[in-house]
Amino acid sequence: MLSTVIKSFSRSTPSLAGAQYRAYSRQMPMMYPILLSSTWIVAYVHTDIAPLWLTVAIPSLFTAACVFRMFHWLKAYETIPSPEEAARAFRATMLLAPIIASSFTVWSFLLFSYGTPYTKSYLAFYMANTVVVCIFCLMHVREAALIVTLIVNGAFIGFFAWAGC
Repeated sequence: MLSTVIKSFSRSTPSLAGAQYRAYSRQMPMMYPILLSSTWIVAYVHTDIAPLWLTVAIPSLFTAACVFRMFHWLKAYETIPSPEEAARAFRATMLLAPIIASSFTVWSFLLFSYGTPYTKSYLAFYMANTVVVCIFCLMHVREAALIVTLIVNGAFIGFFAWAGC
């Protein structure tokens, strides 16, 4: 249904879809370095207390995926897309947003069990800070921003309520 909304939106107002795409393509290259720098700091803080697959392997996979996406958006920075290209980009965002949000959220929850009270509070800060950055960068595709908000904040509230924090 959401992809239908995006498709019909870009067809009915092609100049608006192009402007939305251009604004969005300027936001996305900022999101990934912020997300990755925060992720690597969290991984570093957990280096002595968590296994390498959580502190090196998974952040390395995240880095590869995020760098790929960042370069994609850097190339798109000066592009003036057709309405169909803009719709394709918005659909891709709608598909990737829940995958990326869920992946980073699950990773941070896996680290939580290895933490001290300090690192646990840092993980909470990490989740809160990075979700705000992601929502801001996704604001031109509101549905994706809402999906990220629901996934991360819903999981955040549920997990920390369950963990007794």
